[in-house]
Amino acid sequence: MKKSILALFIIGLVVIVAQSIYQQLNKKVAKSSRIECHKNVTVFERVYNNEKINAIQEFIKDGTFEISLKAEPSKYMKSQLFNYVDSQAVKEYIQNSFGLTTLDNALKINVLLYENDKEDPGKKSAEAKMYAGYLMFDFYLENEMIYKVQIDFMDMQGNDINKTIDCIKQSILSI
Repeated sequence: MKKSILALFIIGLVVIVAQSIYQQLNKKVAKSSRIECHKNVTVFERVYNNEKINAIQEFIKDGTFEISLKAEPSKYMKSQLFNYVDSQAVKEYIQNSFGLTTLDNALKINVLLYENDKEDPGKKSAEAKMYAGYLMFDFYLENEMIYKVQIDFMDMQGNDINKTIDCIKQSILSI
């Protein structure tokens, strides 16, 4: 009797430990709604190094950073977004919004302009098909990722992309 109680206790303890390890390994970036522009869209953000956030903010305020933009059109459905949105114009808006940019600086910003592929067989819920795309900004300081933010935009013609870029700027500067 004592052996079976001990065995059940050990099994229960192993299950609890395994579950907590699984949750830590599969931890996702937290949804955010900490500033006003986050409230009407889906925002994921994560700070990887709190000590270097102030340095990133100063580089942005000074306009000393390098930016690269990658555009990713849909693969399963016919791309619609890029019939209306010029990725070079988006990059120019980012540069104008964030300030002057120069090459070979410590701060590098990688931007992904992603068109939501609503016919992707991996998208099973209606919620996954609601948005038009997202912008994801990765902020690197001396080759170390410091901050990442992803914000959805809703308009298939990209009319809200500039507003999304402005929100991203507010996000990094308000941490």
